Amino acid sequence: MSYRNVKAEQVHWVYSPEEWKIFQQKENGRNSLVKRLFSFFYKRKQRDIPEVYITPEEVTIGERNYFLGTGNDVFKRVNIIDSGLVNIMVIHYRSSNSTSGNLNEIRILVPKGKLKEAIRVQDFLTLPPV
Repeated sequence: MSYRNVKAEQVHWVYSPEEWKIFQQKENGRNSLVKRLFSFFYKRKQRDIPEVYITPEEVTIGERNYFLGTGNDVFKRVNIIDSGLVNIMVIHYRSSNSTSGNLNEIRILVPKGKLKEAIRVQDFLTLPPV
């Protein structure tokens, strides 16, 4: 059985305006009816390019924090999706505050040239600690 090296597990991703625009266009195609209702808000959000930090316990996207395995959110699985021009990491988690049994997801753009690092993140999130 493989184990993860807890000390080596942190990534910090920043995005170019071009790749963030492509990601936002892909994401805006999902649930488009809701996003059309709040189009002003989403257009404003498109201009804000967040930085992403990922550790085994926490995912931070801009000012939004997700605590995995501590508090109310429990990590379940992670996938990397090839979405054409960009790769998207999807982290599934369950919130104990949720009344439904559904999983929530965090969708994170994998920056250009960082696919190997994304696979390392996938490994360190899924392997048990040493």
